[in-house]
Amino acid sequence: VDGSALQAVQASRLRARSRPSIPQRSSPSIKPIKSPSPQRRETKSGAADPKKKSAGSLKSPTPAQPQRALIAAYKAYVNILKSTPLDGPWLGHAPLHNIVHKFLATDVKPVSIARLISMSCCNLVHSQSTSTRPFGDSIAFMSFLSKQWKVHGLRILAKDSDESSFLYLIKDITTSQSRRVSILIELAAGNDPVVHMKTFLLFSRPLNANLSNVVSLRHRENEVGIISAIVHDFIARMGHIGEHLFNFWCHRSLSEALPEFGLHQLLESTLARFSEDYQSRRLLPFRLQRRFLDISSYLVLFDRSSLIDHLHQNLGLYNLRDRSQGAVCLVLRTVSVNYTVFIYIMPHRDIETAFDIFILCLTRSENINGYIVEEGFQRAHQISAVILFSSMTKVSSMLDRASSNIRKMKVWNTFGLGFAGAGDVASMDYIQELRATSTNVDAINSGANEELTALLTDEGNDFHLNWHEVFASIRNRGADFFLHVIECDQTDSGTDYIVYGRNDTFLDISFDAAKRVEHARVLLKALDSGNEDASAD
Repeated sequence: VDGSALQAVQASRLRARSRPSIPQRSSPSIKPIKSPSPQRRETKSGAADPKKKSAGSLKSPTPAQPQRALIAAYKAYVNILKSTPLDGPWLGHAPLHNIVHKFLATDVKPVSIARLISMSCCNLVHSQSTSTRPFGDSIAFMSFLSKQWKVHGLRILAKDSDESSFLYLIKDITTSQSRRVSILIELAAGNDPVVHMKTFLLFSRPLNANLSNVVSLRHRENEVGIISAIVHDFIARMGHIGEHLFNFWCHRSLSEALPEFGLHQLLESTLARFSEDYQSRRLLPFRLQRRFLDISSYLVLFDRSSLIDHLHQNLGLYNLRDRSQGAVCLVLRTVSVNYTVFIYIMPHRDIETAFDIFILCLTRSENINGYIVEEGFQRAHQISAVILFSSMTKVSSMLDRASSNIRKMKVWNTFGLGFAGAGDVASMDYIQELRATSTNVDAINSGANEELTALLTDEGNDFHLNWHEVFASIRNRGADFFLHVIECDQTDSGTDYIVYGRNDTFLDISFDAAKRVEHARVLLKALDSGNEDASAD
């Protein structure tokens, strides 16, 4: 062997001798990794060296003891899962669905529903809110919503009382023996005059549900997509809660119970909150508009208060309803373009010769922004503009008739109960106005009473009556039926007499130069009622 090779062999032998043997390589510090505890190692290998035992206990880490409460909760959860006969994909939701199923089968209260929502048993899909300022009638608004939403199939699930600040509504989407899917709506009135609305998707499943037919994942995805589309379509059809607030305030203006703050403030605040432009961009069941009407042309012989008093005293004559509370408010109901319209007539607050007019049209959620061609017109007009023009025209026509009737009543009072002597009323101008403002019934040719006709005509002077003496006697001494007699200006052609009776009627008799009766008429009071196409309720 060469010298270099010999040296290499000797070096290899020295390295081999210097290495520890296999039993020497094992160290007590490595043994705890293979066995978790010293006690277990002692049971396997018998009695150990005390020195090695103490060294091993110092070097090996002691595992932490788990909390008993956490272990108990875990075991309880595992037991619920074992008792639920569901397969893998539905395992996590099974306890919640079963809780909801048991919950809906009991007497439900709002507090219980709030706890149910807090347990994440419902999926929040939509939320919105609206302020009820300036009136702060949140509770009444929530009650209105529960009644209006019955048409969508919603029913009240839980409600403490009529004054409760929480209200829950529910609607079933799909119902089967294995599962029930529902929409849950929460209405809550906060401390501020704000109503909050939240929409949840609620799943429930009984424990004994038949799940033998396991469907594919694709089928479940399609089912979830269909349910989501139904829910979002339902939310869209319900509309925004602010639109329902507009409908609520319009309903209050039509209800029999007047708001304590008055109709003028209610309608004015409604238009301030929901402008005409806002209404025109939505299909709402109402359309509210406001206009001002100058009545200075009617106030020649009387003032606005006299006109209002006359309307108040003759509500049935003008088909009006008195809705005054604090401030004057008269309501005229009419029909325009096949839509029912309510016209609110109120005195203007700042202008003494003007009325404040609110026009409320029941649109039935139809589009009145379209155009129609009226009979007699060659151009199309917007439906809302036609309704507005027709309503203002009816108000003006009513005021024209009221002004004429006030003038008639003044003339009748001058010749009737308010008669203070002949004076100027004996002139033919006043007599002609009395005849023009009354209903004339011919007492001679009407044939109503043959004896009266024979008495007035008396062509052969069989009765030998001196009518001038008869009227003079009535004027001087009075009579049982007639109150007073007015002798008009005498002319060459004859004399006219106006006799006022106790039943608010006038007898108008004219004599010719031969003192024979030329004509005899009964003048009756007749106020102009017009020809309205609709009567007030």
